[in-house]
Amino acid sequence: MKYIPAFGFGLVIALLITYGFHFSASFSPILSFITASQGLTRNSPEWLMLLLHDGFISLLLALFVISLYRRFLPRLPFNWLAGILMQLPMLYLMYRFGGFSMNFSTLYEVVISTVSIINGTSVIIIFTLLQGYNRYAKKKPDADIPLSPD
Repeated sequence: MKYIPAFGFGLVIALLITYGFHFSASFSPILSFITASQGLTRNSPEWLMLLLHDGFISLLLALFVISLYRRFLPRLPFNWLAGILMQLPMLYLMYRFGGFSMNFSTLYEVVISTVSIINGTSVIIIFTLLQGYNRYAKKKPDADIPLSPD
């Protein structure tokens, strides 16, 4: 029962990422730039901007929702099972709507495949970064190590 909110927040992440991509396609200046580029091919470097844009959207939304989970439900578990349960709704939506692309023949397909991998693991990426940061923040510097070479 204590992991049900983690799954619920995973549903929120999946819906936010889905609608985030829907709205970013309409209002994104990066997409306007890419479509207005002259001589755009499937191997043009402009596609890397799309990779940064889409990866940033999914990771930022995952960070936002996970931060809300930690802020409003601090007594609930924040372990690997909670992270995996948060990731499951996004994986299901990607599987259901054919979002897994694993073709690496052109730069465009590399970008699309990389974005689908980032979307499929966005919660796990953020969860791992937060766990690492928490471990790093808990470490105290040793008093025996001098800070200056003097």
